Amino acid sequence: MSAHSSQEILRLDAHTERLELAVVGRAAALLANSNATAARLRALYEIGAPIEVVPNGVDYPESLPEKDWTHASERIVYAGSFFGWKGVDDLADAARTLPGLRIRFIGGGEARIAQLRARAGSAGATLDFAGHIPHGRVAAELARACIAVLPNRADPDSAFTSPIKLFEYMAAGCALVVSDLPSLREVLGQDDAVWTAPGDAASLASAIRVLAEDPQRARRLGARVREKARSYTWAARGERLARVVRPLLELR
Repeated sequence: MSAHSSQEILRLDAHTERLELAVVGRAAALLANSNATAARLRALYEIGAPIEVVPNGVDYPESLPEKDWTHASERIVYAGSFFGWKGVDDLADAARTLPGLRIRFIGGGEARIAQLRARAGSAGATLDFAGHIPHGRVAAELARACIAVLPNRADPDSAFTSPIKLFEYMAAGCALVVSDLPSLREVLGQDDAVWTAPGDAASLASAIRVLAEDPQRARRLGARVREKARSYTWAARGERLARVVRPLLELR
């Protein structure tokens, strides 16, 4: 990178900071998608306005096809981006120690899929790679899946996320294996999922195995989080936003 381009970036950063200060300073209310985001805003700026935390949401399907819980070990899914902080590499590593299981990966381009295939090898779980598919087909895949994995690493990107994919997993009635991160603890209680140490493939493999070997527990967890997802629909999110905005409009 040239010195000139570095200077340009510094100017852009300074300009962005001035804009943020102006917006935050004049705001009558602020919205954040997570408690971590709200805390970061308070740390960066002197904020007089209240901050309302409004997580992302999901289109909630009122009915689902019956899941084949007796074959839960063959209906394990990961859906989402294949960025490093998403933990897909850890899931590929975990798969090496899970012979007899089948894990379906939804997302990712050809190069990343090839990397994960090579990383997982052929002696462990059977891996299926769907690649990028339309969102409607993702919903259908999740509706059939029994166990869904969210293996985020403890990276900065994970700290401020309000993961739509988590809410989609929940609404689809999947039993959850998730990384033990504050951003996910905001949504899920201790008994809502099987928790795993972020970035730890052995811990992840153990958590997946626990549910794969106990389909009745997986069924109960899936039903539990599906009911909980009713609080995270886009309509519910809209109502929360409206409760913040309506009083401000009445003051005008």
